[in-house]
Amino acid sequence: MTVNPWNRALWGGDHNLLQHLINTEAPPTVLQEILMYIYNLYQRNYLPPGIILEKEDLKARINQLAPVINFARSQMDWMTQRICDLAILRFIRKNGGLSIALGAGTSISAGCPSWPRLVRELLSIALEKGHEIAVHDRFVGKKSMEIKRRVVRVEHFTDKQLQFAKKIIDQIDNNSADCEILKDGAQLCADLFKESLFQQITMIIYANTIGPVKLHNVIAKLAQKQKLSLHNVIAPGWSTIINYNFDSLIIEALDNNYIPYYYFFMRNGKCEQYKDSSQKNPDISLNIVYLHGFTPRKPFFNIAGIDFVFSTSQYADIYGDKENLIDIIQDTYLKDPSQVVLYVGCSFTDSEMNNLLKEAIEKYPFRFHYALLKLPEEFLESRYEKPLQIEYEEVIKLSEKYQRFGIQPIWFYDYSEIPDLLLRLT
Repeated sequence: MTVNPWNRALWGGDHNLLQHLINTEAPPTVLQEILMYIYNLYQRNYLPPGIILEKEDLKARINQLAPVINFARSQMDWMTQRICDLAILRFIRKNGGLSIALGAGTSISAGCPSWPRLVRELLSIALEKGHEIAVHDRFVGKKSMEIKRRVVRVEHFTDKQLQFAKKIIDQIDNNSADCEILKDGAQLCADLFKESLFQQITMIIYANTIGPVKLHNVIAKLAQKQKLSLHNVIAPGWSTIINYNFDSLIIEALDNNYIPYYYFFMRNGKCEQYKDSSQKNPDISLNIVYLHGFTPRKPFFNIAGIDFVFSTSQYADIYGDKENLIDIIQDTYLKDPSQVVLYVGCSFTDSEMNNLLKEAIEKYPFRFHYALLKLPEEFLESRYEKPLQIEYEEVIKLSEKYQRFGIQPIWFYDYSEIPDLLLRLT
């Protein structure tokens, strides 16, 4: 039986052979073999049955390989790097360690509003109509009991809140509203609408939403159960789905593909689990975590008491030291070195979430999470002319902003590429 020379070099400690392979093998092969080794090392060290290396020895071994990783990347154009990174993610997924995080970009393609547009529409409703406090009167109609809605009063912003709301709208219209400004705008609306906030959000979200699109269906396809390479067991195709959106598009796509699931959200300060009773064969169910709140299209779903969170920093403000979903995600996925998260449709404007990612990469060197990210506009002109002439130094400059907080970017030109890029994980 022939032993893979990379296994002999890395796992067997043959340093001379390792140096020979680094010098003679193609850079993509070097990068893939070393990154897969690092992932396996973390996985075997932190999953049962036990520890292979002590933490400091583990860090030392990985840090020895850091220059090789950086050099291998420097020998590749950005498209070749993308191929390598997708191959690494495919390997991780086949070993049951890959989750996917869905940002606003995944829902915008289906007609949902962007985060700025959602906040703007909420503010516009608040300014134009205010918060109508209504009662429902019952009376005997011609044929049966009838119900008629009657507005008893209308609440509006104070003068100070009114001016602040108009200022936020101006910033949104000028594309200058950052995450904190948007959070302030949403909080203004939450203070005004109170328990009816989610009803307003639901109407805005689904007003022009067409339902799951190709991207959601591809994510659902990748969620189908698979046989794990390392453990020889059956498990969902994603370790979990982390959803920053409020909509139920991914759940609708999973329903269409008959994939069993549980989903989690915060209600009245506590983590709540929900399972669709119509799901069959729930023995291998996928976990979906709604970090910021959940308002489904499904009728008769009780949204009363569901906690609405505008950013990661608000978790500390709202929950304090009480256990919440951010803590669970951080401990189970972001800080667990045997787990990797692929971010899709995320802008990384939430500084608190970036800090959580940074904590993880500082603790576990070269255990990056990944993100599919669109190249800036200035690079788009090279798409059909000289796409590979985006030099390594330029890619490094683009990527280092994200690498500092533990994200390895996978670049693309257009959002329409995302479904096909994800299919490379099969």
